[in-house]
Amino acid sequence: MVKFGPKTVAEAMKLGREAAAYVTNFFTKPINLDFEKVYWPYLLINKKRYAGLYWTKPEKHDKLDAKGIETVRRDSCQLVSTVIETCLHKILIDRDTTGAEAYVKNVIADLLQNKIDLSYLVISKGLGKTGF
Repeated sequence: MVKFGPKTVAEAMKLGREAAAYVTNFFTKPINLDFEKVYWPYLLINKKRYAGLYWTKPEKHDKLDAKGIETVRRDSCQLVSTVIETCLHKILIDRDTTGAEAYVKNVIADLLQNKIDLSYLVISKGLGKTGF
């Protein structure tokens, strides 16, 4: 991933295509670097853990993409996945960080007051064969 810092998605896409063409000139044929997508806005938590709006056309984002975060992991309960997915939507699409914070506080309050169904807190794992 490369951070260019332009103000619009269209500018970022243009720079991405130019950079891909420029870098491709240094590779021997048939190696080719292609421009794929722009993430904007983008949250980088740490290596291999990020979320952002995924753009392949400058008119409208394709989807909210998350990698390595609890929304896509299977080792956390449904409540965690739902809370994180809702927060990402509020932060990245609605651009409402205050709303995301209020939502989390409400969920925590409900959890502390036993207002959340216990089925949302279950973590189920399967056991597989271990090389025997």
